Amino acid sequence: MEIPGETQSQLSPECIDFLSCLLAGPESRIGSEKNDKEENNGFQEVVNHPWFSEYDWIGSFSREGPLLPPGSRDFPVIMESLA
Repeated sequence: MEIPGETQSQLSPECIDFLSCLLAGPESRIGSEKNDKEENNGFQEVVNHPWFSEYDWIGSFSREGPLLPPGSRDFPVIMESLA
């Protein structure tokens, strides 16, 4: 992946790494079941990436998003997996 210098100077190294991990092939893509990492939970692998180190995952569940599809409150959220 090539990021123009002007854009790259505005991004953190963690952001650039996360983008590279997303744009990789399935054998090494972050969250992919085909990668060889020890983590078997793809979502947990994304959550653990350094780019999200300061993101409040638990708190995000208590905030309403701009669009809330009908029936979305009917599904429980398992927050223990993020702790």
